[in-house]
Amino acid sequence: MIGALGIDGPVAAEFNVPVWFEPVSVTKSQRIASIAKYVTVVSPNQHELIAMANTLCARNMFKTLEPEVNKLLPQDVFCALKPAILVLLETGIKVVIVTLGSNGALLCSKGNPNKALDINRKLSGEMFKRVQFTCSPNRFSEPGLSHGSSLFAMHFPTVPAKVKKLTGAGDCLVGGTVASLSDGLDLFQSLAVGIASAKAAVESDDNVPPEFDLDLLTGMD
Repeated sequence: MIGALGIDGPVAAEFNVPVWFEPVSVTKSQRIASIAKYVTVVSPNQHELIAMANTLCARNMFKTLEPEVNKLLPQDVFCALKPAILVLLETGIKVVIVTLGSNGALLCSKGNPNKALDINRKLSGEMFKRVQFTCSPNRFSEPGLSHGSSLFAMHFPTVPAKVKKLTGAGDCLVGGTVASLSDGLDLFQSLAVGIASAKAAVESDDNVPPEFDLDLLTGMD
């Protein structure tokens, strides 16, 4: 994956194709330095985020949060991780999505993240139609921007789930988000679908559910 990005990254940049980097592990997340300039979106957990920020700084400036992180309020988690998030954004990465396990995810960018993504959307898929009905794309207008700042941050909580296992949740979050973006939804709508996809994953006996219920994913059930 990293090697492929090193070769294909310049091509993606030439044709203005967004690149999403899912770190997978702390070890692999440290390879970000050689490809950061080609990456549009990253989706690390807090451990991968810290490893990426330290790699880009070329020194260990940041530490992971204590195990009690799940007890912190989302705004406190953001304040603790903000310096590391800013390192990634300063390198040119447009959007940082920090996954927080049972606490959901943080969507961070400089300015409105929707403006950071230039995607060829088809605007006609079934997912697009259903989510447009339940969640208007005009629901947010420059949300999460503090006065006098261009840093955007929004917390997306998890959906209550009957957890069977955790394997596959992160992959389904990313897959659901990317599929929704490709179907024409904006980033806010797409991440919401991604989180619903993660819920389906943890409730399934399989790492990735063999099928997804669109009514459940789009809130129409």
